[in-house]
Amino acid sequence: MTAVHVQQEVKPESNEQTAAAAAAATGTGSDSNLAGQPASQVVVIKAEDGTEAAAAGSSVVHTCPCCASTSTVADAAAGVTPVAAAAGAGDGSGSNGDGRQRVVAGVTSALCELCVITVRFMGYFRVHQGSGQVFDAIDLFLPDTQFETQACYMRLPPSARRACNAAGVPFREAVHAASHALLNVLPLYMVCNSTDMGTECDNPYDTRFRPERLLLYDKHPGGIGLAAQATPLFPELLERALDLVQRCPCRYVKGCPCCVQHLDCKNYNAVLNKQGAVLVLQAALEQEAAVAETREVQL
Repeated sequence: MTAVHVQQEVKPESNEQTAAAAAAATGTGSDSNLAGQPASQVVVIKAEDGTEAAAAGSSVVHTCPCCASTSTVADAAAGVTPVAAAAGAGDGSGSNGDGRQRVVAGVTSALCELCVITVRFMGYFRVHQGSGQVFDAIDLFLPDTQFETQACYMRLPPSARRACNAAGVPFREAVHAASHALLNVLPLYMVCNSTDMGTECDNPYDTRFRPERLLLYDKHPGGIGLAAQATPLFPELLERALDLVQRCPCRYVKGCPCCVQHLDCKNYNAVLNKQGAVLVLQAALEQEAAVAETREVQL
């Protein structure tokens, strides 16, 4: 049995719990709010040996509910053909009619494995009640919390990093944003909430090595089958996530809650890049298309 260790920064489950733990550990009190300082989370993977795109020329005006900005998107270029239909579509060149690489439902490089989630609280912030500004950071060491669950993940191809480097986009921000986009589209394919699964959320102060992958883990101890159900859906999730990010008209570098931001991000959506998410998702789709093509050749 092999194990792959991944570390990420997360916030405690609630600011109230953090404040109570901090006061008990330090014996101090304050009139200010206490917010969770990023804590260390370790994910250990246990390995055991609908509709087609609109007709050409049509377009739709999209309005972002977050910033009210609008953009016109050509459906023929930005629309996503469902994977089930994509398996039989195309012109024989290995791509869909909209120019995207063809993927096949259920044929994926994604894996589903057991994992151990370890959360280590390292401190908390003191925040002004009026302005919300952080004015102090207190170190705090509490016992680790752990639980076993399941995770599904796919390794990113080297082309994803190369594309980000060429565009001048931080790769870690791109992967983080792409992972959030996957979480945001998950309820479209499964009977669950987007907060029922988590991902590896990056911290702006963390410089440790991280495997280059997209990972979703079941937040329920022991797992309730969400990761296993999401694994064969990975090609569809990638396509829909890419469609979500490309269609969102917001112009923020870090995106908005409608595309790459997530309400349960453990680091407050601090390390995100919307443009990078597009590059990572495109590279992941190209890899999935190559896997599907290889499977067809073998058959």
